[in-house]
Amino acid sequence: MESQLGHFNGCKRNGYRYPSRLCGSDLILLALYRSVYPKCTLAKLNAFLYRSNFGNPDFALYSDSQLSNVEKKVGLSMKRGSTTAYQALLPVNIRKRWAYWNFSYPMGITDCSRLRMIDLDECGIFVEMANRTRGREYVGIRVKEPGPYSKTEKGSLLLAICGEDGSANQSSKRWSMLWAEGGTTVERMIEFIQFILNDIGHATPGNIFCFTMDNLNSHHHPAVLALILQYGRRLSFRALYYAVDGVIEYVFNSLQSLIRQQLYLVTDGPTMIAAINNLIAGMDDFSSYFENIEFLIS
Repeated sequence: MESQLGHFNGCKRNGYRYPSRLCGSDLILLALYRSVYPKCTLAKLNAFLYRSNFGNPDFALYSDSQLSNVEKKVGLSMKRGSTTAYQALLPVNIRKRWAYWNFSYPMGITDCSRLRMIDLDECGIFVEMANRTRGREYVGIRVKEPGPYSKTEKGSLLLAICGEDGSANQSSKRWSMLWAEGGTTVERMIEFIQFILNDIGHATPGNIFCFTMDNLNSHHHPAVLALILQYGRRLSFRALYYAVDGVIEYVFNSLQSLIRQQLYLVTDGPTMIAAINNLIAGMDDFSSYFENIEFLIS
């Protein structure tokens, strides 16, 4: 009876849409391959499915639209990707990162309150960062206007932020140093650290700030370490190649986005420096950045 009538499944209305040909084991293989190689092209994905079905005479290559539609159905979407350095996955660096988040000072920061954490780093800022890459214009006409272009003036920024809660009456502490020529030297780093320490003063019981930063050579200079310890403050370096653990990196990203909103105000080096100083002063609260990285109030 079944060979004559087919199957006995109920009729399902699908709006005259044919069922997807990509299903079953191929769908599982697609999801697994994407989890390992999220940046692969559709052609490579198709080749993988073909090799996985090697020996199956009924297999036919999928079209790009079939692969894309199935990926949408299973919740895969196109988004900007990031890259983790191979060195970050070395056992020694994995252990260092685990110690940073799970040990007490001086091996880690578990006993350091978020309210007394100071994250600092430096970055280079170019005038063309204010230039937006997209705009609107009539069909067939290019979007173009006068503005900053490549190889323009550069500024260097040293920025330190505190994890204390900001409020309408008092903003979170921040310290910045911005200049137009040259990069970050040991002398500038010492000057910047001294600037911060002059503001927060010497450590007292219950009021011990902890500096955290990456492993740049100027950060490891003995004069920098001695200056911080002389004031009774703490210093804990993040694990190598784990920029994702740096709160300051996300603040730099927000600052870059805010600079683009100043497109028509930033035309050269001096206007860029003025805009950056105003934007940093306008940031009220950095506590949410620390909370998203899972710094806790001890």
